[in-house]
Amino acid sequence: MPAKYPCTVCKKSCKDSQQCLQCDNCNRWQHRTCNTGISEDYYHQLSQMDDFPWNCSNCSPNTSDSTLPSQGPDAESTRLQASTAANSNYNVGNTDISMDEVQSQQDDFNISLPFAVADQPVEESINHPLEIPEDEEVCYEVLPGASRRGGELLADTLGYTYVIRTTGKHKTTYICSQRNSKGCSAKVGFRDTVYIREGSDHTHAPDMAFAARAKLGRIIRKAARKDIFRHAGPIVDEALNHVPPGVQLPSVDNLKRAVHRARAGLRPSHPTAKDFELDMRHIPVDFLQRDIMHEGERFLIFATKKQLELLINAKVWFTDGTFKCSKEPFIQLYSIHCFVRSGDIMKQNPLCFILMTRRKKEDYKAVFHAIAALTPGRQVEEITADFEAAVWSAVCCVLKVPVKGCWFHWSQAIYRHIVDAGLRAAYKKPGEIQDYVRYMMALPHLPYEHIAGAFQQLKDRCPADERLVGLTHYIEKSWITHKRRKPESWSTFRRFLRTNNDCEGWHNHLNSELPHDHPNMYILIPFLHQEAEKVERTVQQVCQQVVQRQRTQEAKSKQAALEKLWDKYASGQYSTFGYLKKCSKKRDHAEEAS
Repeated sequence: MPAKYPCTVCKKSCKDSQQCLQCDNCNRWQHRTCNTGISEDYYHQLSQMDDFPWNCSNCSPNTSDSTLPSQGPDAESTRLQASTAANSNYNVGNTDISMDEVQSQQDDFNISLPFAVADQPVEESINHPLEIPEDEEVCYEVLPGASRRGGELLADTLGYTYVIRTTGKHKTTYICSQRNSKGCSAKVGFRDTVYIREGSDHTHAPDMAFAARAKLGRIIRKAARKDIFRHAGPIVDEALNHVPPGVQLPSVDNLKRAVHRARAGLRPSHPTAKDFELDMRHIPVDFLQRDIMHEGERFLIFATKKQLELLINAKVWFTDGTFKCSKEPFIQLYSIHCFVRSGDIMKQNPLCFILMTRRKKEDYKAVFHAIAALTPGRQVEEITADFEAAVWSAVCCVLKVPVKGCWFHWSQAIYRHIVDAGLRAAYKKPGEIQDYVRYMMALPHLPYEHIAGAFQQLKDRCPADERLVGLTHYIEKSWITHKRRKPESWSTFRRFLRTNNDCEGWHNHLNSELPHDHPNMYILIPFLHQEAEKVERTVQQVCQQVVQRQRTQEAKSKQAALEKLWDKYASGQYSTFGYLKKCSKKRDHAEEAS
């Protein structure tokens, strides 16, 4: 209850922590201890009821139907007056509780005789160290290179491990590996091919899994150093096959990090200048295809022979770059991907990797000239890329094939301008502005021949809003009349592959597999080679019809609905505006792009 309500008797505040009652007549409060005649036990009994009649000291003389006594014994009394409690009933809901029943529950008693607390027997703590049963034969195994520092480790069948303390002409002494952390001074001596326990016993419990973990670490380090180009995942998987079931082991991620630590001293340092000399001992054979120096910049092109064969035969190339896996002086890993198809089964694969120290038009021209030399007789007819101007110019100059813009990146560009123009809130709210922006966002679904005319119609209908006028001007300047980004380069009408999102998905996969962001170049290259080796297996699976490009049911449904719209527009069932209106409601382009 709020503290501002005073007691009707003492005038002090009635607090939540106190025992108080509210009058049914005046609705004021009164402390239980202020002449209510209600004991604490009785108060607790009443508190279990949903409702009961009671009047305060001020109202009791004027209220004849009160069923609780207005006066009685002292507040600290343990029982009510018999004359007051006799034949009294409280009706609570459908339950009648007799005052005699309540009174019987309050008939408490107390024994005040003194008593003694008996001492309970407690077992003595065992201070003796763990002992080896005499009838158990202990066996020992030497684990070379199993210690944390790569030294020899001795393990016994009881779960204890030892490291070498001294090596003499006739005897080798091992001490417990837990001597520092546990203060254990147990020893084992080795003389004449026999192991003998020496010194005191172990002062700690054995770790039956320690030897297994040590052996696992030795296997991992050995395999990691044997083949420094091999991926850490398969090394860890094979090593785990040597561990008995039930042994508690480190996480797989920690084991992978152990692989990279074992190789750390075996790899060259990452280059810091652009004119570095490649250490070919740490690059897989025939993987580096070109090492280009152009205007002081450095570009490394990697691909296997199988990848180049597929690149030559592909009709559509998909390109994209990522910055997360490159380290200065390199600023980008650029990759070219293509679909491998067998009947209706298809799968996109990475076919060429380029590490670049700069991203200007002349840099891309140098790279594409080198790729053109590596792919004589290529059949590429089209390249899908984001809207990086340097890439488009270089492709048109060197490869001389049309470039198609990625629909996803087109939507991103428009949506960024919507946000910059302050239209984001208005776009999210149903209304004239939202409809107009969505019509503009749906322009790529038109045949490219219809886009300019449809845009002009929308421009003439632009609502009177300066922000929309600015958006319309931006689209016209950047996407309708632009020299390179003309509508034919970003129209998606009748196009089933409208984005290069598969490239971005592969980049995300690669970045997640690397031990950390911006790794040493000599760490990245083996990962790229690992991905290159997967390509040949993927091609075999596609030919065997056992793998295909995975699409969600939602994506399939959206594609089917879009194809129906294409057919209806092509047959004249929809006007251009009606078609745009339908396409604008099929999906929220800006939200997907954001």
